[in-house]
Amino acid sequence: MFKLQHKTVLITYATRDFGPAIAERLGSLGAKIVLHHSDKNDHLIGSLERTIRAMGTSVEMINHDLLTEYGPESLFKILKDRIKSIDIIVMNCTYGIDDANLFKLLVERTSAAGRVIYILQERDSKKLPSIMDSIRNLATKHSFKGITINAVSPHNSLFSSRTENVHVADAAEFFASDLSDLISGQFLIINGI
Repeated sequence: MFKLQHKTVLITYATRDFGPAIAERLGSLGAKIVLHHSDKNDHLIGSLERTIRAMGTSVEMINHDLLTEYGPESLFKILKDRIKSIDIIVMNCTYGIDDANLFKLLVERTSAAGRVIYILQERDSKKLPSIMDSIRNLATKHSFKGITINAVSPHNSLFSSRTENVHVADAAEFFASDLSDLISGQFLIINGI
């Protein structure tokens, strides 16, 4: 287990899919957690916030709809105004969003030597080759700043075993930790074998 004190983590769509498990794991390691969500009626966000605060970890919430015309750009502005620096970004559950634009803006907001972890969704499996190319290109482009960009694929149609939230949280912990300092542009496929 690694400590992430003095690190700030942004998790997009923090209450969806693997977001809560990742938020709780990284919060338990001492990181300040920024929970992005898009629904004022999202009852899960309050529960997640209380769980992380109970760990003694600082939490900030950002309610913002990324599906609007200027969604990614306005999130970038909110982050710039409210958060001093972001060390680790977990792009979780970005359904229907212009991932390339959001990704580009968030990478620009990442501090030097920061981490970007893209959690692939089941819908991404059809466009996996283009996503892999994009991640590798962005990793190469931003390597001079010391930013690492990696992806976790918890959905694999080749195997029948189900990926549990804890497995994705394990992968996020690895990519957020110092163990992955020299790993960038890579994909970790969690396949259960």
